[in-house]
Amino acid sequence: MKYLLFLWWSGWLGWVLPACAQEPTWELSKQEDSIRVYVHHPEKGARHFKAVMQIDAPQAALVALIRDSPRGPRWIDRMILLQDVKIVNAQEWYTYAELALPWPFQNRDVVTHNQLYEDTQERSLRIEMRGVADFLPEKENKVRMAHSEGTWKLRALDATHTEVTYRVKIQQNARFQVPPWVAVPLVSNSLWNTFRRMRQELQDTTPTRSPSPPVSPTDAP
Repeated sequence: MKYLLFLWWSGWLGWVLPACAQEPTWELSKQEDSIRVYVHHPEKGARHFKAVMQIDAPQAALVALIRDSPRGPRWIDRMILLQDVKIVNAQEWYTYAELALPWPFQNRDVVTHNQLYEDTQERSLRIEMRGVADFLPEKENKVRMAHSEGTWKLRALDATHTEVTYRVKIQQNARFQVPPWVAVPLVSNSLWNTFRRMRQELQDTTPTRSPSPPVSPTDAP
């Protein structure tokens, strides 16, 4: 078990910044098959995206899936390659990811520093991902994400059910822009596809016996 992204979706488009402290006003972008994708359009600047679903799986199974790098391309939409670069410990690791963009845009790649935290009061696990563009040399014919951040939040509803939330805030890279009429549906659909495939992957691989408890995370800062 090792892994995490990234900032996959936002990453492909060339930009991503952390969610702001003030909760934005969300607009439902896509709702289907019990998966909801939201977007927030400020008057100017970055756009925010959020995807939410409830899943019939414990936190342990979700953390195991997210951290299993070789399985990433099976369920992460547009993921070509996902590799562990450095594993510090069970709560901290670095990954490299490459994602496909439709023609005429170049594929994106991103190196992320990932950290796992626990909020005992909320019964949730949080995986925070921050881009570290200089951690590896840039690769030919790839656009390296200079700024990328995102968050997975896994909130236990009971022993076998979890609410999954993924959030990103994205801002265009002036040098490699993707127009909003392409970017917004692209990110929304990719988030929805990834959540759907995540659920299917867990249904196909989760054993019928009781799963192991989650890895021991560090205390939330």
